[in-house]
Amino acid sequence: MSDSTSPVPEESADLGRLLVSRGLVRQEAVDAALKLQRELTSTGKDRVPRLGELLVLWGHLSNQQVLDALAEQSIRILWCPRCSVCINVRQRADVDSYKCARCETALVAPPADTLTASESAIMLVSREPLPADVEEAAKDPANKFGKYILLNELGRGAVGVVHRAWDTYLHQPVALKRIRPPSGVPNPGDLWRETRVVSLLREARSAVRLRHPNIVPIYDVDRVGRDYYISMEFVEGCTVSELVRRARDRGQLSPYFENPKRWIHTLRDVARALHYAHTRPNPVIHCDLKPSNILIDPDGRAFVLDFGLARELRSPSTAGAVSGTPSYMAPEQASGRSDEIDPRTDVYGLGAILYELLTGRPPFVGEIFDVMENVVKNRPQKPSDIVDAHPSRVTEGSTARLMRVPRALEEVCLKCLEKDRANRFQSARDVIDALDRVVGGPRTSRLAKAAAPPPAPAPAPPLPPPPAARRSALPILAAILGLSIAAVAVGVTVLAPRSTQSLAEVRASRLKYDMDAQCAAFRPDLALQGYQAYSPTLAGTALQSDVELAVTEVEWISRLQSRLVDAINRDKPKRPAFALRNRKLAAIEILQASRESIVVMVGGAPDAIPWSSVDPLEVAALAKSLLPSMEPSDRYGVGLFLHKNGIGVDAREWFLSLRGTSYETSSNRYLGGR
Repeated sequence: MSDSTSPVPEESADLGRLLVSRGLVRQEAVDAALKLQRELTSTGKDRVPRLGELLVLWGHLSNQQVLDALAEQSIRILWCPRCSVCINVRQRADVDSYKCARCETALVAPPADTLTASESAIMLVSREPLPADVEEAAKDPANKFGKYILLNELGRGAVGVVHRAWDTYLHQPVALKRIRPPSGVPNPGDLWRETRVVSLLREARSAVRLRHPNIVPIYDVDRVGRDYYISMEFVEGCTVSELVRRARDRGQLSPYFENPKRWIHTLRDVARALHYAHTRPNPVIHCDLKPSNILIDPDGRAFVLDFGLARELRSPSTAGAVSGTPSYMAPEQASGRSDEIDPRTDVYGLGAILYELLTGRPPFVGEIFDVMENVVKNRPQKPSDIVDAHPSRVTEGSTARLMRVPRALEEVCLKCLEKDRANRFQSARDVIDALDRVVGGPRTSRLAKAAAPPPAPAPAPPLPPPPAARRSALPILAAILGLSIAAVAVGVTVLAPRSTQSLAEVRASRLKYDMDAQCAAFRPDLALQGYQAYSPTLAGTALQSDVELAVTEVEWISRLQSRLVDAINRDKPKRPAFALRNRKLAAIEILQASRESIVVMVGGAPDAIPWSSVDPLEVAALAKSLLPSMEPSDRYGVGLFLHKNGIGVDAREWFLSLRGTSYETSSNRYLGGR
């Protein structure tokens, strides 16, 4: 693999940044060591030297300097006496001791002057008891994979095999996807391994940036020895493919006819997730939509899985490459026209899933080459014709009367499956609108109602540039809650002279203001939900570019929040004091964090505190303490967050720290430069 696809351990990159920032080593030396690590990784070597080990070997650092730098990151090097290896261990307050993942021997301090950390996989001895099935599985050495305990296989795909596994580090179940050797090949070669690794890493890169209620989030991507893996949230449920198979086993055509309206809403949720992915600053196309990649949980919520074939629209295409599942491929995929792949490719996949829900089978079946030829050249049979000919349609009396395909829904399905992309729905948003018309209007959940921008009589003005001194946070909180009469009054006053403003421009102005307010409350997820609800109305308005810039800002703040939440859940930090917007707390311990809130231990009792109640400078301080080797993107996110809160002086310091980085041009926008 090339350097661009060979991963560098995250701790190596973090350590390198810390060493350079402390003036202990030059960037050129760190880059050379990281390059060597990538080269050794790509050759499949089981033993790849750590960054600190290489820098000591080359004479750039002493052993003690590396140990001190690791200590700053809350990392220690421990020793397994049985395996005779050193292991990098990140310290955690909720752990009593650490064990080697291979032999379960307790780790101890290493022999003097030993830095050769050849392992990173550990098992934590948590203070919380293990579930019974995890304890039982842990007795079999074959179930141990690095820091994971394999519990049971969930499924297999073209690239990997997925297990339900126990993460001994996060102390929770996960879905673990590993590279699966091809069937019939006892000793797969390096070329096969490289191809599968690239696909697996592409899945992680595409999906790790996606944060949506209907997309399964990624926790980790790494390797154990030469086996690469992706760790994802484990969601109980069944795939649409499995539900269709169960219906056929019962002699039914498909599960759709048991509750048609619910399934239309399910498809609508899938389309919402796709529209979100398609409208990111770096749009992501799934390219492998099919029933086995849609998971339905016990509450009926749909999740899109497996972005293994996903591609970024801004990345170079591979002309002539054919990838996907033939029965659900769009014509441009089946014919190898990769340069034509765009959101309409996923629209075709949605149509293929709907077709199978209506008929119990994909649009085309048969031998693979026949299927691909039909995908490119022929129209599928109308779903209603297949339903009318099904035996259960003729014999089941009252049930048969329910087995009718609404004409409007059939038209939606066939329009998605048009050969010419220009004749399909042009976006997943268009599919959502069409499905809403089929069921008689959009479904709005309580969560969506709470997240949507409030229908104020007039939009509040966009947030002004941050003043030189810190502004009170109360007006911002009032704007978030929609309770500030003063804000509405100001909005009316500002808009009065602009009576020629179109309704779309009024909505865009309001949307941008609400997005800024949600970001100030450290709720970028709500800002994105509001944008998704109103983005179709913005095309061609004078404020469209301003809103698109605001979306980009939300993305960076969202990335910062995601990293901060992960760090809090990992380290469970203690703070001698903790500032809220309206008061201060004494010593606390943060037990966990989510997008919505943090849970702290105050006075011996846990308390959930919304992010919107936390002082913005306290958020910045948390980021600085928990992300000691802050990436430029982290600093940029903190600067944007403080800027949204009107804390101009502090925001300016964060933006100035980006001088000399690739973020300098972007940060100049907030420093008065261009």
